[in-house]
Amino acid sequence: MRDCLAPYPDRFRFEPLPRATLDDRHQTLLRLQPSYLHILNHGDASTLLFQDSSGDAHPVPRAALLRTFASVPALRCVILSACESAANLTALGPGMPPVIAMRAAISSEAARAFAQGFYDAVAAGRDPRSAWIAGCDRMRLTGAGDADVPVFLE
Repeated sequence: MRDCLAPYPDRFRFEPLPRATLDDRHQTLLRLQPSYLHILNHGDASTLLFQDSSGDAHPVPRAALLRTFASVPALRCVILSACESAANLTALGPGMPPVIAMRAAISSEAARAFAQGFYDAVAAGRDPRSAWIAGCDRMRLTGAGDADVPVFLE
């Protein structure tokens, strides 16, 4: 992520939270009120995996996690870069920002290409849907593959 945002030091504030617990993420969301939230983690068709305070894997149902985003009014878009994070997500409900999630497994190379295209477009003033298209286009142009994996949900 740092490399994707490096060309735009005046456009983005990057706050990495490595090995963050759900409490860490919740407190950071309340404190920073970000416009974009990019979550890099593992998942499957029903849950996303986070760490608990002991460092153990803690599965969280996607629907429960997504509901917390409605309480962050500054959020313009959430990106869930976890395999199968789009499974069973359809209508997000009132107050929810758009979510970009993965309909299947995605390679690290493809995820990086998507992020670079997405944030290049955001830095150029594009809205989240247009930035999603730009991210998918960059995946195709670089030959990274998986361009049909990221989905845009609103």
